[in-house]
Amino acid sequence: MQRTPLYFHRHEFVEMLYMYRGQCLQFIENLGACITLHEGDVFLLNQNVTHALLQEDESAVLIKIIIPTGTLSQNFQLSGQQAWFWTGLGEHYHYLHYTGCTADEKLFVERMMAEYYSQNPCKEIAETSWLQLMLISLSSRVGDERRYKLGHSSVNMGRITEYVYEHSETVTLEELARVFSFSPSYLSRLIKEGRGMNFLDLLRECRLEKAAALLTATNYPIGKIAELVGYSSAASVYQGVREKFGMSPTEYRDKYSQINREHTTNE
Repeated sequence: MQRTPLYFHRHEFVEMLYMYRGQCLQFIENLGACITLHEGDVFLLNQNVTHALLQEDESAVLIKIIIPTGTLSQNFQLSGQQAWFWTGLGEHYHYLHYTGCTADEKLFVERMMAEYYSQNPCKEIAETSWLQLMLISLSSRVGDERRYKLGHSSVNMGRITEYVYEHSETVTLEELARVFSFSPSYLSRLIKEGRGMNFLDLLRECRLEKAAALLTATNYPIGKIAELVGYSSAASVYQGVREKFGMSPTEYRDKYSQINREHTTNE
């Protein structure tokens, strides 16, 4: 591993780090949360967690194993705190840090790396098998891991709301939970605490905001707008717009389209 600059980023896959030789620093969310990875440590980082690595010793060797969502079968469930990585069950943790890798775990990592660089036509199956053995071994070390769970305030509700808005026609709580790597029940609590409403209320708000934008920006009929935002009938748009804005969709369009036209003219 060459010396790398410090920069914060996140990714949509689970990452396993194995400190093969030497040490490096792992920062979570900010410079105030620093974990030192020593030789033999294993670090599992969940999706969408902001982090940065700092490796100052050029002789250090850090092995990174990228685990895309869906790599492991949903039927493969781990006991203990590993379950949230694959099934979304249990309490949600953002990283697990194991100190002192066993001889077997070191072998599992080495075999994964050997398969990665091999010409074996079944290499992907072999890699997944060694990974499963690695995770089974880690899951048996109950109480031997350091856990980290972000506070609710650290969860970016803006990104969640944006996703619901952009996918309002089809999004479900289960889909949203998969995208942001939460269990549905945990995500439901986050939305309730962060927005003061449940998922269905948030979805309704997003649909009506999108409908209002389409009313002023297009000449689409109400039925077409209902279809675009995810409603099965125009009646839902009529009722929702009246309840939210105190006027009918036609009145809303006439009022705010006129304001938009005057604003554009003045510019």
